[in-house]
Amino acid sequence: MFARANLNDSMHRILLVDDTKTDEKLALLAIAASGVEVSTTVARDGQAALDHLLPDGDATPKLPDLVPLDLHLPKVSGSDVLRRVRADARTKTLPIVMFTSTDDPAEIAMCVDLGASAFVSKPVGYEELVDAMKTMLVFWLKLDRRARM
Repeated sequence: MFARANLNDSMHRILLVDDTKTDEKLALLAIAASGVEVSTTVARDGQAALDHLLPDGDATPKLPDLVPLDLHLPKVSGSDVLRRVRADARTKTLPIVMFTSTDDPAEIAMCVDLGASAFVSKPVGYEELVDAMKTMLVFWLKLDRRARM
């Protein structure tokens, strides 16, 4: 299932993958409060994220510029989404930031091994969440200039 906000093709696009409605709402509020203009699509489970990122066949998907990805998702876990996205030539360099509530070193190491671009533990406080989201958006959408291969 997808939700769409701020639809405008001239903006950077992000695919926010989170199954918790409260976390989704807080993340969308934090994105709005960050001052970084983005078009946000929300996938509420891992399968929806894969459907968006890896359409059937050899079609070239219209990729987002950034994917904040929760680790614990229904249908397909965040780690499995990451594994499958990194295995596909169309998406292997897509910036995927694990944005999750866990701070378990084993889960962080697993995500790094699978190719996560970064791992950010979701802050508990709203102001910290806004700061984390703004930092993530500014870095990946404005400062990082790596060419996608």
